[in-house]
Amino acid sequence: MDFNEITDTIKGKLYERIGNTFLFSYSIFFISTNWIFLFQIINSYPIKTIIQSKQEYPIDFMTPICYAALYSLLMPLIVLITESYNELARTGTLKIRNSMRKKWQEVELTTIQAIENKYINKINHLQTTIANDESQFASLSANLLIWFRQKEKLTDNTNVIFVKCAENLSVGDVAVNINGLASRFTSSDYPVLGIVVNKPTSSHSFIINRGEVPLETCDISQYQNINKNGTYVLSSRFPGRLEILNENDKGKYSKVGKKEAEKFIIELQNLQLT
Repeated sequence: MDFNEITDTIKGKLYERIGNTFLFSYSIFFISTNWIFLFQIINSYPIKTIIQSKQEYPIDFMTPICYAALYSLLMPLIVLITESYNELARTGTLKIRNSMRKKWQEVELTTIQAIENKYINKINHLQTTIANDESQFASLSANLLIWFRQKEKLTDNTNVIFVKCAENLSVGDVAVNINGLASRFTSSDYPVLGIVVNKPTSSHSFIINRGEVPLETCDISQYQNINKNGTYVLSSRFPGRLEILNENDKGKYSKVGKKEAEKFIIELQNLQLT
């Protein structure tokens, strides 16, 4: 056996002794009880002094044994109680935290639900208001259309609509539907609504979208400055204007109507000429 093996063996024995609860605790209590004697030996006191001190304070073996035995018996109980207390405290803390978190979440959900209900009620109220306004507007529009047809003496072949429009839309303009609003625009993919024949307010107008436009209602020739008979389409250069369709024209056009003598007949149609 070499020196390293001897050293490892000694270390192992020391660790074993230290690891033994009784021996370790006895060593601590023995040193603490007989510290005067050990202190004098370590500091090389005279033998006479050490003997006198030993006579006055004899070495106590039993007290450390009692303390070590008591410590060895009670320590597992203390550790068990401590671990149980720590586990109980940890479990209780988790339960309290989860309970508080649940209550907070319930409060948050209740608050969110209350806010949602508040805005849902507002939305429902607005939808109801809008529906009522639309119903009233539809009823008013129907009555206005009846009044306008009677006033202008329009025939059954002439169809007129009452719509919301842009402020810059004028009588005699070609109106197109841009996101639900009658507006002035050049030839495009927006659908043509017809010819504006009356604008009682800045935001609403009467538009004829089929049939003859009476001169008494709106003289298109005067408003659009046209005098030739033929087919007229929405201009691709000037918003709301008409231009005549020539025989050699090719491409995509929005036909508005045709002029015959003193009459202008609206016939909305998309044309693709090749």
